[in-house]
Amino acid sequence: MLYRYFLAFIVPGVLMVSSVQAEPNLQDRLERGLAEAMADEGLVGAGGTILRDGEVVALAVDGVRRKGKAERIETGDRWHLGSVTKSMTGMLIGRLVDEGVVTYDQTLPELLPALASEMDTGWQDVTLHHLMTHTAGAPANFPVTAQFVWPDTPEKTRAARTKSLRAILAKAPKSGAGEAFLYSNVGITIAGHVAEEMTNTPYETLMVQKVFAPLGLETAGFGAPLGDNPWGHTTRFFLTFAMDPTDKADNTPIMSPAGRAHMSLQDLGAFGQVVLEGHLGRSEFLSAETWQKLHTPVRDEYAHGLSVMQREWAGGTLIWHNGTNTMWYALLLVFPEKEIVMAFTSNDGKFREAEQAFFNLARDIVTEIADETAIDSSQTDPTD
Repeated sequence: MLYRYFLAFIVPGVLMVSSVQAEPNLQDRLERGLAEAMADEGLVGAGGTILRDGEVVALAVDGVRRKGKAERIETGDRWHLGSVTKSMTGMLIGRLVDEGVVTYDQTLPELLPALASEMDTGWQDVTLHHLMTHTAGAPANFPVTAQFVWPDTPEKTRAARTKSLRAILAKAPKSGAGEAFLYSNVGITIAGHVAEEMTNTPYETLMVQKVFAPLGLETAGFGAPLGDNPWGHTTRFFLTFAMDPTDKADNTPIMSPAGRAHMSLQDLGAFGQVVLEGHLGRSEFLSAETWQKLHTPVRDEYAHGLSVMQREWAGGTLIWHNGTNTMWYALLLVFPEKEIVMAFTSNDGKFREAEQAFFNLARDIVTEIADETAIDSSQTDPTD
């Protein structure tokens, strides 16, 4: 199950990267903060990165790829992002809107005509806007039986997704269109399915074509990362177990639009930088109108695949999302007014503990940056 509404970060120890032109204070602060969080919460491994004014100024990882093994995590490793994927699906939908393939105001019967005759009447007024803002009345999660469905190609996954959503749409939604905020993996999955049906291209393939490749996110993919990368971990009866990524250690592929993306810390930070540039009107990846749509909250401070809120400590706007499949944890934070992006990841499913520790770390770092800036400003003679 994906978990979403946690203001958190992911973080731990340290491995400096020689290729990063880091600001010494921020690199040291990130390393110390990650090490403290790692020790306090007993995480298997984690990492973090900070971008400032578009440049990577800190990058650190710590811990092991697999509990009980000696192989250390490396800075180029890939991490499962959980529900951070929703922000990427939001960007994909935005691209299709700009291309004239869909509009945010189209209803489900218009968007999914093959399923229209089987839909409960309660879905008739639900639009793409409702799906992306969790106001469609869609159930929070798929039935448990969906977890046993593991198609092995994008085409088979698209077919399985259609079958699963057909059954859900045949039942009445939980609330009327636009009436309430109900965080839903199903709703975002429906939006992703709309994208694949309107383009006749599997969602996973479409995401690579429209988002990952154009943005240069070369490490991006779906599912638990394979090969020489960290394994996810889960805790049962106070014992932590490594989860073999080749043994279905993730949510069903049906749910890819809602939370199965993976990528490196560097690529996650780069994605966050695109979000920042778009908010400030400096990115042509989407139209200005679409960027505004994506970053305008509707209910519960949630916009289109992103939480967007005002916080004094953040210097104004805070744009963020996090996620977990209960075996990994990830969080992306964007501070537009401060021109700062932070990303944190962990291969440990103790997301509640990580939530508190990493949110506190991020807030402390942002506050410290603000204090340093204020001191620098006060020492500058305006007449010089």
